Amino acid sequence: MSIEIIIPTLGRCDNQITLNSIPQKYHNIVTLVVQEHEYEYMKNTYTTCNVWQLPSGTKGIAVTRKHIGKNWKGKRIFVMDDDLKFIKINSELKGVAMTEAEFSNMLIEIENYMDNGYIHGGLSTHNTPPNEKPYSFNTRVYTNVFYSENFDPDSVDWGENYLLMPEDFYLTLQLLTTGFQNVVFNHYRVNPSATNSKGGCETYRTIENHNRGQEILAEKFPDFVEVYEKEQTSGPWKGLAKKALKIKWKQAYESSQRNTLEEFFG
Repeated sequence: MSIEIIIPTLGRCDNQITLNSIPQKYHNIVTLVVQEHEYEYMKNTYTTCNVWQLPSGTKGIAVTRKHIGKNWKGKRIFVMDDDLKFIKINSELKGVAMTEAEFSNMLIEIENYMDNGYIHGGLSTHNTPPNEKPYSFNTRVYTNVFYSENFDPDSVDWGENYLLMPEDFYLTLQLLTTGFQNVVFNHYRVNPSATNSKGGCETYRTIENHNRGQEILAEKFPDFVEVYEKEQTSGPWKGLAKKALKIKWKQAYESSQRNTLEEFFG
């Protein structure tokens, strides 16, 4: 198995949910990516995995993921938020905790898709309805994403110049519209914490810069992204007007194929 698991983490030194949810058998392929001021504590506390220090002055998840992409360029990586639990959908379409064997099978399946040319994808989130199809293609992925060794981190804009761009959606749209389809697993899922839970992006995220970030994505991809507003029903922003997105993922990928056909036929 050649894939590595990368977990960027901030402000949750004693609350490593994702790491604790990963079978210890696989901790040797896990790297916690941390800021300079947390490095010594994390290195001394989490001895079953690797700990990598970001360059001094790094701020924001977009630039953090850019550093990850460039540092692990040419390798198979699975980048995960630090607050995930892993779920397996059973034959009754109910979510149960993933076993060690299922976690192993999940990684094998991911690498099989990489072997077949998929350079990006991820696991669905557990707040979406159960899907009897084990896989979906050219659709939303967030909180976790895998990249094959053929992903070129220098070919994309990571969104680090924007305070709070939804950078995971931004990268996915860039890849889809340039012809790289993705695969999302429905039978293996992640269950993340509520948006803006303490730690991570919560240290600088506000409802105002969140909302502006949604607008920026729509400005970048006006043909595929629409902004709408709804009242947040849970978490720290409960009761506030929060902007969300409707994204035409499949149409984004199909646009790349139309361009290819136009070039081929002239």
